[in-house]
Amino acid sequence: MSRQGVTIAGGEAGAAEITVDAGLLAPLFDLEPQAIIARIREGSLISICERGIGADEGLMRLTFRHGTRRVRLIVDREGRLRWRSSVETRAPAPAPASPRKEGTPR
Repeated sequence: MSRQGVTIAGGEAGAAEITVDAGLLAPLFDLEPQAIIARIREGSLISICERGIGADEGLMRLTFRHGTRRVRLIVDREGRLRWRSSVETRAPAPAPASPRKEGTPR
């Protein structure tokens, strides 16, 4: 693990394994590291990785979401943290109501 909590392994042909230490994410979500791991396992904390192109070549944007909190980390090829943010987003939109079949009571 790097001292900043992000390790990048591989990277051949665009495929890399990225590991982010729960201790790095925990304060950004106001959770304990064990809670970060539990939320990932249950699927309520999700992540997306995007590779930079053009002027951002060599950088990766890691986005994590849990509830209304969004955390973003920008790291370079060596896993060095270049930027981070943690913001509240608006509440997720409610799921659309299921369509009522004709002839069924309301």
